[in-house]
Amino acid sequence: MLVPAAEQAPSVVATPPLLRADNLTKVFRHRGSLFTRPTFSTAISDVSLELGSAETLGIVGESGSGKTTLGRTVLRLLVPDFGRLYFNGEEITELSERQLRPIRPKMQPIFQDPRTSVNPQLRIWQTVTEGLRIRGNDAPPKELQREAVHWLEQVGLRAEVSRRHPRELSSGELQRVVIARALCVAPELLVSDEPLSALDVSARAQIVNLLLDLQERYRTGMLFISHDLRLVRYMSHRILVMYLGHVVETGSATEVYEQSLHPYTRALLNAGDVPLSSRRSLRVVLEGPSPDPSRPPTGCTFHPRCPRAEAGRCDREAPELLPVSPDSTHRVACYFPCV
Repeated sequence: MLVPAAEQAPSVVATPPLLRADNLTKVFRHRGSLFTRPTFSTAISDVSLELGSAETLGIVGESGSGKTTLGRTVLRLLVPDFGRLYFNGEEITELSERQLRPIRPKMQPIFQDPRTSVNPQLRIWQTVTEGLRIRGNDAPPKELQREAVHWLEQVGLRAEVSRRHPRELSSGELQRVVIARALCVAPELLVSDEPLSALDVSARAQIVNLLLDLQERYRTGMLFISHDLRLVRYMSHRILVMYLGHVVETGSATEVYEQSLHPYTRALLNAGDVPLSSRRSLRVVLEGPSPDPSRPPTGCTFHPRCPRAEAGRCDREAPELLPVSPDSTHRVACYFPCV
C-alpha cells in the first residue's frame, strides 16, 4: 500500500541537492503601443529552493502566482533575469542550448494537458521513444518499439497501446503515455505542472498513485505544481506557497497544513476546505482579485487583501522570509502571522 508523501519520514536534502535555486527572478516585458510605453511584470521574485532525490516539493498558489513560470525556469525553458540555478551541483543558469543538451533528458516536464504535448500524427511507441531519437539513438524501429512497450507496461498500459495513435486513447491513458515518455530517458527530476487538471476523478486517483509508485521505484525528485491543496499535501514532502511571484511560506507538508502562519496560506486552506488543527482555528477569507503583476502593491504584496495588515508597516516594507524559530525549516514572510 502506498503511503502519502506527507506521512513518510521527513526527507533529508542531499549535499549537493539534486536541484537548487538561489534568488531566481524572472521579468516579462509587454509591448506598448504607438502611444503607450512597454510594461514589465515580475513573474517570480527572489525565489530560492532546494530539492533532494526521491523528494517532492509542492508548489501552490492562485492563478498568476508564478507557479508555472517557476517550473519553466527550473527546466531552463526560460532564462532567469537574476539568480542562480544548480542541477546536481553544476550551475546551469547561463548555459547555452548546446551545453544544456546532455542535461535535458535528466529534467523532464509533465504538462497539464497531455493532448497538447504529443504529436497526433505519431504512433504511441514513437511518442514514448521520441526523446531517445532526439538524443541520436538510431536503433531499429522494432527495438525502439520494444523499449516503448517496456515503459508503457511500467505505467500500467498494455503492449497493444504502442501501435495506436493519441486520438484513440482517453486523457488518462494519454497522460500515462506522457509519463512513460519522460521516464524513457531516465530523468532525475520531474516537473509536473497541473498534471491532473485535464483528467476525470477516477483517472486522477490512478495517476496520483502511479506517480508516487514510480518515484519510490526510481528515486526521482519532483516539483509538483497544483492548485489542488489536498492533492499537494498528499503528494509532497515539503510545500512552497507563492503569491504574486513571491514565496510567502515554506516548510514540511505537516507544518504548512497543520501550523500555517501566513494569512494567504490560511485563506487558501479555508477556500479549499482543508481542515485545520484545533490550535490553528483563525479563518481568513480572500477578498478581491489578485493585483496586476505589472503594478504590484508597495510593501507586502498581499497587504491589500490581508485582514491582518497594518497601515504604515505592511504597505511600506516587504517582510523577509524568515524561520519560525532558529533551527526551523518552517519559514514565513509576514509581520503579523496567524496564531
